[in-house]
Amino acid sequence: MAVLAVALVQIRRRLANITGALRPLRKALGGIEGDLRMLGPAAAAINAPLRVIAGALPGIAEKAETVARR
Repeated sequence: MAVLAVALVQIRRRLANITGALRPLRKALGGIEGDLRMLGPAAAAINAPLRVIAGALPGIAEKAETVARR
């Protein structure tokens, strides 16, 4: 029984150390999450014209191929 108690105390200490080490990471990730939340609407606004450009590329490629064959 004493061996189990010692093992559990050691596990508890290790978990406490891990928790302390993860605390700064949690703060950093929270800051990144806030930044990404602000970028969401901007990403939609940027992606809309890029979709138009991407849709036009096959036609441009066809025309370029036609010109290259001349």
